[in-house]
Amino acid sequence: MFKLWSELNPKAHKELKPDFGLRSWTSLKTGEKYTIWKHLEDHFFNKDIKQKYDPEYNRNIQYYEFSGSEDEIREKKKRISFTIMRINEAYKANNYVPSFLEHKTFNAACHDFYNLFSEGTENVVLELLSIFTDTILIERENKQIRRIEDETDPQYEERLEAWRWESFENFATHINEVFNQFCLNIQITRLGFVPKQEQKIEEEIYKPVLTKLSNPKWKEVNRDLSDAFEDYRKKDYSGCVTHTISTIQAFLQILVNGKTGQGDISKLISEARKSKLIPDDDFSIIFFDQLESYMARTRQEKGDPHPKKEYATDKNARLVLNLTMVFFEHSL
Repeated sequence: MFKLWSELNPKAHKELKPDFGLRSWTSLKTGEKYTIWKHLEDHFFNKDIKQKYDPEYNRNIQYYEFSGSEDEIREKKKRISFTIMRINEAYKANNYVPSFLEHKTFNAACHDFYNLFSEGTENVVLELLSIFTDTILIERENKQIRRIEDETDPQYEERLEAWRWESFENFATHINEVFNQFCLNIQITRLGFVPKQEQKIEEEIYKPVLTKLSNPKWKEVNRDLSDAFEDYRKKDYSGCVTHTISTIQAFLQILVNGKTGQGDISKLISEARKSKLIPDDDFSIIFFDQLESYMARTRQEKGDPHPKKEYATDKNARLVLNLTMVFFEHSL
């Protein structure tokens, strides 16, 4: 098989695809942000602005180009509009979308969208992309698809679930690939933006677990897990530890009792094992016992519900997150 020069020469590979180490959005240069936009603009709009005379304004107006079929263009325009309108309503005091607030036009929405992406702080950019992604999900949230002849109810529900996540998965796959090339320390999942993991952990644990947890049954689990990821991104590592451990408790309560509200982790693990709701082989028994002991100690010493001996660190929070995902992967 023919090998590329970069496959034969490690120095060439390093030059062509440098490893910047994990870095934040804030650390990117203006040119890098523009390059990222150009790689993603098929999901948004073409930044190369076109000037066109508009008789209503009696002057040239900026128009933004969209690619795709008529349906695809209509869909993209709706996503941009809804995203900017939601930001305008949610964050009035900071006035993040001044052009839209002033003119209430679609072109003003495009102008503000691009400015937020290219000039906003990390929190603003990730909120912009989060709302845009949520808008994608809302499009198909309550819609149905046509049944296939002789299709069973479980087959239909499985296909419907895949269809409802299809647009999200396409966007998430692309944005994660681009972010990965720029060594950004975040990735997008079904629960929102989460800290970047090693590729093996990401592919074999995080992605399949978050896919399974997207079932409405685990709504309360997802709420706390989403809060944990948000705390981690904000560097509130003690808050991250607290919310992460709460997800295990919520998961076990739903598993054992059918709803959240009662039972501590130790008792729930014991009941779940007895009822064969989680594995009870020798390895699993040791794993669950050690996990419960470690989580209880970490929550006591570094979490928020009790007076802390010390604040949790990035390393503490990441370990708790990863152990929790392994717990879910082993239990689901």
